[in-house]
Amino acid sequence: MRVLINLFLISFLSCSSGKETTQDNDSIKIQEIYYQKWVAGIQGGGSGINVHLTLEEGLNEKIILDKLQIKDVETTIIQKTDDLHYVASLKTKLNQLTLDENPINEYGNEAPQEKEIRLKEGQVKLFFTIGTKQFYKIIENVKEKPMIAYPSMNKSKN
Repeated sequence: MRVLINLFLISFLSCSSGKETTQDNDSIKIQEIYYQKWVAGIQGGGSGINVHLTLEEGLNEKIILDKLQIKDVETTIIQKTDDLHYVASLKTKLNQLTLDENPINEYGNEAPQEKEIRLKEGQVKLFFTIGTKQFYKIIENVKEKPMIAYPSMNKSKN
């Protein structure tokens, strides 16, 4: 009975290893990459980071961009603007917190949770799939452009 359980576990683990993520630095050639933080002009309006990616050549039809991570934030929202340009939009909670002199009024703010793997300053991790295999690429020396602070909305006169 114990032998059957061990065989089952070994076969199960070997089957699940087909989706393993490995590093790949040759499939996607990047011409330019930068990120830009943004914050809404009103509390609760949100904040985030947009990562702009320009490729040297279009992606092979078998390559799918899955997600992108910068620092400890990741997203699956990667929009293709044309064959060479992509923008990943990451939401942060910077403008979601209620800050007050009285700590009781801050009830409901969630404690920040760190990812297991936090990237260094200037690094972006791009996850992608080729066929059925998952890969990632760590991009170094990613530049930050000045933050966009959207203006607050005018109050309507009703």
